[in-house]
Amino acid sequence: MKRRYLILIAVVLASIIGFLLVRQQSYQKVTITLNASVQAKLLKITNTQDDSLANQPEIASFTTSYSNKLKRGSYLLATERTSDFEKVSRQIEVDFDPINMSVAIDFSAEKLTGMLKNEAQEVEKTLRDKYDKQYWLLPGYSYKLEKGKLFQRGEWYGGLIVPDQEGQDILRVVMKKVDGKWGIATDPPDIILSSVIYPDIPKAVLQSVNSL
Repeated sequence: MKRRYLILIAVVLASIIGFLLVRQQSYQKVTITLNASVQAKLLKITNTQDDSLANQPEIASFTTSYSNKLKRGSYLLATERTSDFEKVSRQIEVDFDPINMSVAIDFSAEKLTGMLKNEAQEVEKTLRDKYDKQYWLLPGYSYKLEKGKLFQRGEWYGGLIVPDQEGQDILRVVMKKVDGKWGIATDPPDIILSSVIYPDIPKAVLQSVNSL
């Protein structure tokens, strides 16, 4: 009889330990860091058929960082667009491995447009200093920089090199500002810029410049 009790107790303890282990493994540590002080929400995606965030339960709200254990499943990180920053909407899948993610939030289009006014002259000077006396330019070749834009936090520039002469190809160029100085990131400029040739340039920047 005593032996039966011992076996029963062992089974119960094993069941409890198993339950606790399963419960522990169903949660995982999630750490999120934003590179801007903006209002962010973490939502639990419970209805994948509903595109409305209003119907998804809010798990937490924060401004710069979040760290906690979350139950395995699908979540959505969402920030509101402001006058200085673009909005972010990113799905997060919590599974068996801890998540430690840094989220870069770009400046808003309005802020980047304002910044470009202060950078345009130096951007064009950098471009002309490098290319205006190249041997491969046709005699009398002249051009204008058009549709220039800044990207991300203003460290990337993209625009069109539009020849004054008819029949010449319109070229695209991307530049990057490092330590306060602009440099040519796509050397030489080309009709279409490839992420294969320039893997260090964000694909979103290349795609945007290619669509100008």
